[in-house]
Amino acid sequence: MGRQLLKVVPTPTALSKIKEQQTQIVKVEGKDGKKAPQRTQHNEMSNRKIAEEIAIIQAWIEQNRGADTPVASRRQRAYQIFNDEKAFDGKHGERLIRRMTEKGISMQAIKVAPNRPVHFTGFFTLGADKPFIMVENLDTYDEIVRLLRGRKHAKLFGIKVGGVIFGGGCKASVSHALDDYLAEIGYRFNYVYYVGDIDREGARIVEQARNANVVEIRLHAGMYRAMLAEHKRRVKAGGECEPAAANQGVPQNLAATIKDLPMVTRVQFRNVLREGGRIPQEILMTADYRDGDSGSFDRMLNN
Repeated sequence: MGRQLLKVVPTPTALSKIKEQQTQIVKVEGKDGKKAPQRTQHNEMSNRKIAEEIAIIQAWIEQNRGADTPVASRRQRAYQIFNDEKAFDGKHGERLIRRMTEKGISMQAIKVAPNRPVHFTGFFTLGADKPFIMVENLDTYDEIVRLLRGRKHAKLFGIKVGGVIFGGGCKASVSHALDDYLAEIGYRFNYVYYVGDIDREGARIVEQARNANVVEIRLHAGMYRAMLAEHKRRVKAGGECEPAAANQGVPQNLAATIKDLPMVTRVQFRNVLREGGRIPQEILMTADYRDGDSGSFDRMLNN
């Protein structure tokens, strides 16, 4: 027998959910009581469409509950559910997936397989209880692995992490690659930390990773503070700032990219870029990571 694609017909319960979710969309008017701007109307329409799509997805899950439904690619499943293979693509698709996550609906729940081989390397112990950090440098990955061995989490320059992911080669810039990997390993937090080199290219990589994934990617302030502190110490001792390559990529919005960092750290980050320099992650040595885990490096930063 050939494959049969079930046509999704929202049940009365699903239809009631659509109406219920639509009523939650508040119509916004200007302060003068006049008609809302077109942008607000567009947002309302988008929210209404997503509410309808969520109800349709919930109906599909109910109709296929207990069935031996084969896994499919993201676009195959989108076509089966919505008759639109690009329903999960683009900005609207990202909003839909984010709303699904908020509702507790994962891609695994609709039997979607990762649409590419899992190509991240990660390290964490059973029972890891803190968010993970993604790094672009293999030496940095190895240093954090040493701290985590046999432990549920480690203190990384003032901020605890429960695991580390190696994302070298801009892997997270591939559409939903990081989302798929985190779903595959059963990651339960809605954000990951990130650290990269302090240069234009490093800022561009994290900007691209954020645009490509639904999971929130936060800069790990402790790591950046430690890198900048060690750079300052080296320059004070007579060292020079490493120049950045002339052909580096440039982030579209540096201010938005580094907004997670404390103000002082943001200023220092900008100054390095403004001077055409770069600070690689390799500036931190094994002893620095060990001191960062014990808290002695943090005390030095605060003095």
